[in-house]
Amino acid sequence: MMVQWAIFAAVCFLLLPITAQADLVLDAREKKCYFLLRLYGKLRLAGGYAAPYAEGVALHLSGRRAFLFPLRDFAQNTSRMQLLRGFRLLSCSYYAEVGFREAAGAAVLAAAALQIAGGIAAGILRAGGHRVRPRGTSLYLGKDRLLLDFRAVIFFTPLVLAASLGKALIQNFQEGKNDHERRFG
Repeated sequence: MMVQWAIFAAVCFLLLPITAQADLVLDAREKKCYFLLRLYGKLRLAGGYAAPYAEGVALHLSGRRAFLFPLRDFAQNTSRMQLLRGFRLLSCSYYAEVGFREAAGAAVLAAAALQIAGGIAAGILRAGGHRVRPRGTSLYLGKDRLLLDFRAVIFFTPLVLAASLGKALIQNFQEGKNDHERRFG
């Protein structure tokens, strides 16, 4: 009887959807992108900030721990993007505060560009099969500031995510095997 309940729980875990929420705040003055990842909107998974460094991006998860991601690794390894196919976007929204004290026209132009970028993003999302329309607001300020707040809610099933991960691992293995054969015959 216990084995049957364990199998039932495993099947439910693999098939039931999980919702996750990502909050990103980009502050141009500090040159940092703060983030928070939550499950079901309540359970905090991770938080911290990302900051640029000479060769890429440093992801700071705590005061003592940071992970460095060189940009050249992302350009060379496209199989990591395969994992994103297991996610579906439920909603996304952004809020922008734009202001340049010396050039008010540039701030208005930047706010308009953000609205246009939201429309372009909506078209790209629809072409990718997502039925979400990004909602956005741009606010013009009279002081020097550029702050972007982005929120996205996604859902996924662990089974589809595991299948995408398995496919990416197999592709990485095949690419490594082909590279080895080319080098050593």
